[in-house]
This record gives sequence, structure tokens and C-alpha cells, in this order.
Amino acid sequence: MCVWDAAAFDEIFAGMGEHNEEGVLVVGARAGDGYRGVPFTAENVLGYAGHPTTLPAGRACLTLAWRWRHELGLV
Repeated sequence: MCVWDAAAFDEIFAGMGEHNEEGVLVVGARAGDGYRGVPFTAENVLGYAGHPTTLPAGRACLTLAWRWRHELGLV
């Protein structure tokens, strides 16, 4: 789990394509020439964690990030 402010996120992921060797990039929406992330909400996090195509490691990362969201400063 990593936490970035919006400007850092935009700079880090500016050149990222729509897919790579690991799969398809999940984004909230296309914003201009870049992407913006998916909001860190219970619906989004637990929805992806519970999706049948989410691998166990990803499921664990998502559920742990949600469980420790207060400690991560995300609330």
C-alpha cells in the first residue's frame, strides 16, 4: 500500500498505458491526457477484493489496506 498526494500520483503514473504484462489498468476515469485513480472507498476497495478475478495476493493487500486505513492516514 502506498499513499500519494494527487500531484505526485499524476507525475508517477503519467506515462502508464492502459495495460501491461500483469493485466488491465483499473482507473476511475480518464482526465485529459492521463488517468486518475479509483477513490479509496469501501465500495471500491471491498468490491475489487471480492471480485472473482482478483488473485488472493491482491485480495489480501486490498483488505489489509482497508482494515488499516486509519493508521495509513486515509480517513
